[in-house]
Amino acid sequence: MFFLKKLFKKVKIGFRLLIWNFWQFFPRGIKRTNTSQGIFYFYTKDQFISKQLYLFKSYGYQELEKAYSLLKDHGFLGNGKCKIIDIGANIGTVCISALKKNFFEEALAIEPVPDNTFLLKKNSLANNLSSKIKFYPYAISNRRGKLTMKLSNDNYGDHRVLSGTDNKPVKNNGNSFDYVDVPVLSFDELVLKENLDLNNVGLIWMDTQGHDYFVLRGMEKTLSFKIPIVFEFYPSGIRQEGIQQEEFFDFIKTRFNYFYNLREPFPVKLSTDKIINLFSRYQKESFTDLLLLP
Repeated sequence: MFFLKKLFKKVKIGFRLLIWNFWQFFPRGIKRTNTSQGIFYFYTKDQFISKQLYLFKSYGYQELEKAYSLLKDHGFLGNGKCKIIDIGANIGTVCISALKKNFFEEALAIEPVPDNTFLLKKNSLANNLSSKIKFYPYAISNRRGKLTMKLSNDNYGDHRVLSGTDNKPVKNNGNSFDYVDVPVLSFDELVLKENLDLNNVGLIWMDTQGHDYFVLRGMEKTLSFKIPIVFEFYPSGIRQEGIQQEEFFDFIKTRFNYFYNLREPFPVKLSTDKIINLFSRYQKESFTDLLLLP
């Protein structure tokens, strides 16, 4: 029986793959899928997040579930810690899943790219969560004003801040990029601008394609609230931003005590002194998600 279920699952995924490949002959469209994390509208030309959502009916949920379980074990939740902040929210796979699974009651979703924000709001509405999610159309960094983002044409999770070393046109692993100017401010400025209450925040989730150092530098006041943070540890992206690994490592270890590698099958609590070792482990375009505990 187990073998038959596994076989049937593979057949269904294979059938969805045929449909996905068929869509590639046509201009970009928007489709809808029911997943284990909720209802999601997605773009048919996004070969990463959208494709995985459609084929496997899930994206990134294991890391979110592990983070939630670890936060509960360490006593970071409870006492009114009912809100999650999603920086680089994309189309909502983190914040919507966190609310659908009752991990948190409210969310702040921060996403600067208009196409992603459109589906983020559409997905929130489809899951009856519009009243529980507040949307902010900003890039988050350690400065304010405008900045340029380069937009991948086939990986909509790879939109990223244009670093000072980039020249147009840009290709990353063969992926061509378009460009868009977006408003930018630091997270601390956003807190003041929107009068946000951080006392009820249980987790900050960040996915900024290597721009994390600048995001963290722009939330020094926020870090004093001792809020756990999950971020995508992407050494290649960090270096592309012009940040040396020692500089990044020194910043993290002086502000956080422990971390978990959420992409490990069984994450282990480690001192942030050990993060330096991960730079050699995750080479080229490889990455992981780290849970930082103050």
